[in-house]
Amino acid sequence: MTSLEKVLKSSANGLESNGSESDAAQKRKEVIIRGVLSVTVISAEDLPAVDFMGKSDPFVVLSLKKAETKNKTRVVNNSLNPVWNQTFDFVVEDGLHDMLLVEVYDHDTFGK
Repeated sequence: MTSLEKVLKSSANGLESNGSESDAAQKRKEVIIRGVLSVTVISAEDLPAVDFMGKSDPFVVLSLKKAETKNKTRVVNNSLNPVWNQTFDFVVEDGLHDMLLVEVYDHDTFGK
């Protein structure tokens, strides 16, 4: 069993091995999940048209908030239904407390 599985299992039983619920809560806070998160951005559909010609030039920005790591897709010109099929790997140091943000932007404008 991994350390996370042990903590979750003991928490599910309501008691830590020594019988203290506060110890279980404290251990759960101390568990750090490390690994690699692989994210594939496949496509988007029916994006709003923000260019003058009725299209958009979308791209996606992926960021891990706590780790302050960012990746972005290529720009797909003149499309409201872009296809990227791009995969990004993030090294995650604290999987229980970090958050993946996914934002879609238009290349010509500065808004989301």
